[in-house]
Amino acid sequence: MVNTRISTYEQLINQAFENIGGAYGISLSKKYSHLLARCLDIQMRENHFISLWYKNNEKEVGRLLQLMCQNLTVEARISAQILGLIKQNLDVEASSLNHLFLLLSIKSQNQKIPDNGTAGVILSHGYATATSIADAANQIIGRKVFDAIDMPLNMSSRELAVTLEKHIERYVTCRDLVLMVDMGSLEQIYEEVKGLDRVNIGIINNISTALAVDIGIGISSNMEMEAVLKRASESNVCMYRVISNLQREEAILFSGENGTDTTERIRDLILKSAGSGLPLQLIVHDYYRLVKNGSQDGVFSKYKVKAIIGLFNPEIRGIPFIALEDIISMEAAGRLEHIFSEYLDEKQMAVFGQNLVKNFSLQNVVESITILNPDKLLDEVEQSVFQLQRITGRVIDSRIMIGLYVHLCCLVERLVTKTSIECYQGLEEFERQHGDFISQVRECFQDISSHYRVELPVSEIAYIYDYINLSNKRRAVDQSLGNSRQEDE
Repeated sequence: MVNTRISTYEQLINQAFENIGGAYGISLSKKYSHLLARCLDIQMRENHFISLWYKNNEKEVGRLLQLMCQNLTVEARISAQILGLIKQNLDVEASSLNHLFLLLSIKSQNQKIPDNGTAGVILSHGYATATSIADAANQIIGRKVFDAIDMPLNMSSRELAVTLEKHIERYVTCRDLVLMVDMGSLEQIYEEVKGLDRVNIGIINNISTALAVDIGIGISSNMEMEAVLKRASESNVCMYRVISNLQREEAILFSGENGTDTTERIRDLILKSAGSGLPLQLIVHDYYRLVKNGSQDGVFSKYKVKAIIGLFNPEIRGIPFIALEDIISMEAAGRLEHIFSEYLDEKQMAVFGQNLVKNFSLQNVVESITILNPDKLLDEVEQSVFQLQRITGRVIDSRIMIGLYVHLCCLVERLVTKTSIECYQGLEEFERQHGDFISQVRECFQDISSHYRVELPVSEIAYIYDYINLSNKRRAVDQSLGNSRQEDE
């Protein structure tokens, strides 16, 4: 019976030695597990002479144990953990004498207990969440770096603190301890945990397997804790991507800097030319919003945009732009036919082509987009542009001239209706650099200003400058591309 009990004790003590010894990287011989098992058995026998001696000298042994624990703090905590496992598994609480024996045994076998550097603990709410992340990370890293604490959602902060305190007792040979937590509220848990004066604590939130692996590799490489956390926080940035699988309606955008009403009238001319029942959305959209948002604008996730039509090109990559002046001059007829032929049959396309010629004459476009007398307005704009070319010595391409007429007609209407564009990015710089151009434009537009009793603001002059220069630049690029194509042919 005695031998069976000692054998059982020895087996469970061996397991405790392996668990604790492996955690701290220390050696605990099996001969000591056999001796401790015999000592515990003797402790259970009150009439044994050693038990009788201990009973008479218990106070002195207790004082000696206290003195040794003060001088061998690491060994004391390791022995306390081993005895804690023994009590848990055998329901036997070791006497001070046996505690002293174990403490001295650990010291005699391990003259220098290794410094384990940094350890890691993952804390997370939910069933086995922390355990799952820790197990996965440890497997990927190839060694055990992380322990886990799974917390019920209703666990109080005090209960968590007690659980964490017990875990921290296991890291007496560590300088640093990394706590990975899943919620911001846990970041302050250290305020309730006792015994933190023995170890530096690093806390990082938003745990994931990828983050745990990153930190675990740093710990395994013996990096400084702060360097590990800094690198991990910088490299594990959340990213997102939206995969849109909904069928998007196809659409053409009408983009205008002249206001919604004007752009809607251009849209209506296209709709009038194509006829009813067109299975294609014609959407009016603000030019400046397109320029600001680019291809990330929400309209592109809602619609499959086939083309953008307007005076200014918002430069959206992958979306063809058709300038209004090219429609008026019929240079864009082929591109429009290519787009609309997907939705109209041969007979409808023939009608569409005829309607484009009729509806998009310069006279008709100006008449459609302004409430002013189109004949008078066009004549005055034409004279002003002619004078501007003469004063500046700049020849404006005929194709660009058409778009400029439309732009200026809209401008005059904005001035008359007191809805002019007052804002322009970099307006002060434009005034400093282009004072001559401002004076020249105002001189050329004197007749219009007098006739309609309006004053041309610098912001509108800046847009005139941009239109002429950006359009000329685009024209030069188009010509260059055309020449390259001819050379290739």
